[in-house]
Amino acid sequence: GIPDLTNNYGLRLLTPEGGLQACDSAQIEARLINLGPRESSELEYALLSLPAAYDYVPGSHSGTTAPEDNSLFDDRRILRFPIPPGLPPGDSLSFRFQLADLREELLACTDQEMTISSVLKTKVACGLNPADSCDVLLILNSDTLQVAQQKDQFTLTEIFHEATVVDDARERVRTHLCVNNTDTRFSRSDTLVWEIYYDQNGDGIADPTQDVLLHQDAPRFWRIPGGSSIIDSLTYTINYAQACQLIAVLRNPNQSCFCEPLLSLALTPPILRNAGPDRSVCSGDRVWLGEDGRSGELEFQWRSNGVNPPELLQPDSAFTEFRQLNHSSLPHNYTVELVTTRAGLCTTVDTTEVTVWAALRPNAIVSSDYHGAQISCYGAADGEITARVDLATSPVSYTLAGRTQYQPIFTALPAGSYPVSYLDAQGCRAQDTVLLSQPDSLV
Repeated sequence: GIPDLTNNYGLRLLTPEGGLQACDSAQIEARLINLGPRESSELEYALLSLPAAYDYVPGSHSGTTAPEDNSLFDDRRILRFPIPPGLPPGDSLSFRFQLADLREELLACTDQEMTISSVLKTKVACGLNPADSCDVLLILNSDTLQVAQQKDQFTLTEIFHEATVVDDARERVRTHLCVNNTDTRFSRSDTLVWEIYYDQNGDGIADPTQDVLLHQDAPRFWRIPGGSSIIDSLTYTINYAQACQLIAVLRNPNQSCFCEPLLSLALTPPILRNAGPDRSVCSGDRVWLGEDGRSGELEFQWRSNGVNPPELLQPDSAFTEFRQLNHSSLPHNYTVELVTTRAGLCTTVDTTEVTVWAALRPNAIVSSDYHGAQISCYGAADGEITARVDLATSPVSYTLAGRTQYQPIFTALPAGSYPVSYLDAQGCRAQDTVLLSQPDSLV
């Protein structure tokens, strides 16, 4: 029959703060206190009743004991833990282990019921034959807990998104994304991966069954504090026509469930850096802009706005020649835009800055002075010319009569006509001519 004296147990079930993490494992602890009046016996057990979708993670237990039985009954999972015999009244024991939705079932984002019970197993007579006996489980005590299904609360923001040319068909994209934990607690997912998809139907919604996976990055192992953010960087190579319709997805690669749908963000078309670096040119010089040598379904259009726009000699090509005069006394800065259309799907604009230096203003003079006359004596080589130039960037080199120097004064010159050349630190050039005269012979 049923023993006439049974124990009473104090029971408590502990779960992580805020409940279980959807689609991830969580630490569970069950505590039992023997309230007496007798020591525990080998007939006593602890049972934990869970939703069938949850399962014990093998090998995850710590504490007193591991479950000795794991079975399903209707829509519940039953874990049985032995209570070691001889536990005296007043002593306690605990079971710690990991629970997870190992079968990746679609659990609703609602509270889930868990029950811990202390049970006495005994035999009683049953059936018509008095010798027959049946196992009976007598529930001594139980405690039921409504455990919330939780998920990480992230938002995604695009910070930086640009591409450079790889070859005739591909672009290398760099994407910086901000992951913000809007919850007040640390994030719970232990593993997250980034995926980049080509949005085939262009609806801006991630659908892995239809969209094309272009890139999967290495796993991230984050624990983001509540209210904090992480800025992460991805680099990947794609076809230029796919760059117009990209979706970034952040997900847990190990699990999937209703509580944690794909966290995704439709990316803007990456800026294509193909206008080339910023340049500086001299007034009237020509320089090539652009660095995109691809053909195919690509359209290019150069443009420059503002007053006195520069001359762009190939406005509808990937490369163009730039030319502009500057007769003012200050450098002129121009912003030139290259508009690129990828496969007729999207348009992006890259810019390059061009500085046009002011044209040099040469003004060489005869500086030899013989009683007020700027001359060279008749038949002598005693004339002097000073090369002068305004708006040049130092240092300036001067060339006269085959002599190049960084000092502007040229001496020991006979009479004649002298071309003077100038080259400043920006590579800008100028030239003028000076006439060094001589008086008539005194004889």
